Amino acid sequence: MNIVRKVILWIIVIACCLPLLVIVAVPPIVLNALFNKKVIYDRIYTASEFGLPDPDTLNLQAWDDLKINVLELRPDTCKAVIICLSGIEKPSVTAFYGHARLFLPKGYATLLVDVRGHGESDGNRICAGYHEMRDVKAVTDYIRQQPAYQNLPVVAMGLSLGGGIAINSMAENPDIDILVTLSAFSSLEDVVADLLTYYGMPSFIGTCMKPSTWLSASIMYGVNPFTLSPKSRIKKLNGRPALLMHTRQDSNVPFKSFERLTQAAIDSVETYVLDIDEHFITPDFFMPEKDESYTHTLMSFLERATKQMAR
Repeated sequence: MNIVRKVILWIIVIACCLPLLVIVAVPPIVLNALFNKKVIYDRIYTASEFGLPDPDTLNLQAWDDLKINVLELRPDTCKAVIICLSGIEKPSVTAFYGHARLFLPKGYATLLVDVRGHGESDGNRICAGYHEMRDVKAVTDYIRQQPAYQNLPVVAMGLSLGGGIAINSMAENPDIDILVTLSAFSSLEDVVADLLTYYGMPSFIGTCMKPSTWLSASIMYGVNPFTLSPKSRIKKLNGRPALLMHTRQDSNVPFKSFERLTQAAIDSVETYVLDIDEHFITPDFFMPEKDESYTHTLMSFLERATKQMAR
């Protein structure tokens, strides 16, 4: 009888400890698998594929000495500069050539940035939005040194992880005047929890994993993830124009991130929401001009915002 009781007791202990073990152990395993690697793209697009002239290739230096690869397309007459930032692993930022084809005729210079740990830039891991602001700062420093760009508004436009980087960068970089995000995440711990819930795990488990995700990111990157998150940083727009785009059924960055960002923003932001599952917002990211609604929303916002922020 004592043996039976002991077995039952151990079963109870294991049953109680197993969920706790999962909650504590899964986040660092997931973060290590997702971020502790260099992103080498299997497909890099060329400007000529989009009917564009060859870009200038820049190798800029971030303040921690990493070299950042940037492709620059400059119109003859320039009225603003757009910094484009892509997602966690794909597509390459060269997929933004489709948008550059929209921007150049309107007088917008376009700089496509491989952030650290991606493509031709230095770095051996993905930094999850915590350190890439240094790369964006290197780009804005370059912009301010160019006579052709003097006193022009600067736009940070990011997709997915790039959207989070754009928000974090704008919060501490006064040289960024305008924000555009596509499917940006609210925080790393939020998106991990949201995805677990999206794919069927009870929501309380995802919520319970947030502290472990926060702690793992803190150890991994040496930062305070609580204060260095897009939902915290978006409070620092300080009146600068912002356009946030998302789709309600997004299976990569669930719509809850968009809701947190818009609720956290102290300043009013413009939004564009579609009731579909399309992480890239428009079905053909390579030819955005085929989507009249998306193109009109984006280009009209840029026209208004650049006039508002003209120096």
